[in-house]
Amino acid sequence: MPRFGVLLGSYKGIEGYSNSDERWPGTANYVNGHFTGYKYQCVEYARRWLILVKQLSFQDIDCAYDIWNLDKVKNINTKKNFPLIRMPNGSSKPPVIDALLIYASGPRVPWGHVAIIAEVNLQHNYVRVAEQNEEDWYWPGNYSRQMRLELNNGKYFIRDKYTIIGWMVYENLDSYLVSL
Repeated sequence: MPRFGVLLGSYKGIEGYSNSDERWPGTANYVNGHFTGYKYQCVEYARRWLILVKQLSFQDIDCAYDIWNLDKVKNINTKKNFPLIRMPNGSSKPPVIDALLIYASGPRVPWGHVAIIAEVNLQHNYVRVAEQNEEDWYWPGNYSRQMRLELNNGKYFIRDKYTIIGWMVYENLDSYLVSL
C-alpha cells in the first residue's frame, strides 16, 4: 500500500493521493486560496475536484455524510449559488457523471464517504468513481474503483461494500430531472 501523499491516479486532471499512514498529519489544504479540506481525505478530493474542474464549492461540513444535507454549491468566481439535488440510492433516475456519491456513516466509515462519479455504464451495469481515502490502491485508469449498478423495478441502485445514501446532481438539472 502506498505511503501517505503518494499519487494514486487522476480524473479530469485532478489527482488523488494515498492517505494510508498511522501518523496522519491533519494538514489543511488550500487551492487558489480556497479551503478544500484535510490532506488527503475524501471530502478534500471532492471539494478540490469541484473547485478546479467546475469552479464550485460547498460549505464546511463535519463529516462526509453531511454533504447529503446541503442544498447548494457556490460558484467560487461569481459567488452565485446553484442547487444540489438529492437522488437517493434507489432513485428512478440513473446516476450521472460528475455527480457526488454520498455514503452513510457505518462501522468501517464512521464519517461516511464521498466520491465523484467518473463513469456510468447503463448497458454493462456499472459506475466508476474517483476518490481519496478508500482503498489507497493505484487507479486502473481515470477512476479508482468500479461498482455494480442495478436496475430493479425501475429504480437504480449503486452497490458497494458500504451503504450509499445516494448521489447529488448540480448541473443540467432541468434536463436531468425531465429526462428518461
